[in-house]
Amino acid sequence: MTIHVEQSAEQIAPRQWKWSVWLEGPGDELDAIQSVTYQLHSSFKNPIREISNRQSGFRLDGSGWGQFMIFMTLLHRDGSEEKRQHWLRFGAEAPSKELEARFGREFRGRPPTAFLSYSVTDTVAAMAVRKTLEAKGVSVLDASSLGPGETLSDGIENMINLSDFGISIISDISSEWVNQETQQMRKRKLPVLQINADSAPESLNVNLKIQPLGEQSATDFATLIDSPVDLGKIRQY
Repeated sequence: MTIHVEQSAEQIAPRQWKWSVWLEGPGDELDAIQSVTYQLHSSFKNPIREISNRQSGFRLDGSGWGQFMIFMTLLHRDGSEEKRQHWLRFGAEAPSKELEARFGREFRGRPPTAFLSYSVTDTVAAMAVRKTLEAKGVSVLDASSLGPGETLSDGIENMINLSDFGISIISDISSEWVNQETQQMRKRKLPVLQINADSAPESLNVNLKIQPLGEQSATDFATLIDSPVDLGKIRQY
């Protein structure tokens, strides 16, 4: 099946977006669907919505202040069901309903932000960590996020200051740069997750060994990262 989920979102107030979610794909595949049931975040009034309008692509319209995961059940005309899910994205500065509820704070009106420190040898592990966090609504900063004309040292310091927690990926080959950035994060009193990653050659699974450093909130942030990470799945985002 080549049907996929599409969405649109438009900010209409400082903490308010209007949004739509629908299906797109070949006409015969859409014709085979009888209805789509959407399960929204529990904060919505009537969070279960059933749409049977084939002409609109089973489009659901809504509005709200935060991003969240939408769970979908596609009911086919032959009686079979198919489960889908879609992370409703508003934009880089939009908050997440689920993460604000989990951590009990607003993150200054934007998504939780992580600073990611890693060496070239750990690029695959860094990608795995980045994708699993971004799929859950976390903004990730690293050396590639430097602005035009910004020096590396000033840029790293600015990104650490903007972050809610830090992540240091370590391997058997020690990186002096990662060590320095970890010290900067600890000095800034950020909760830090120290991650050791390993994967078998040609394997899509990356095993992440996570060690929270510092206060309790580091342990809380650690729950955002799955292990092992299936690179085949995260490349779909």
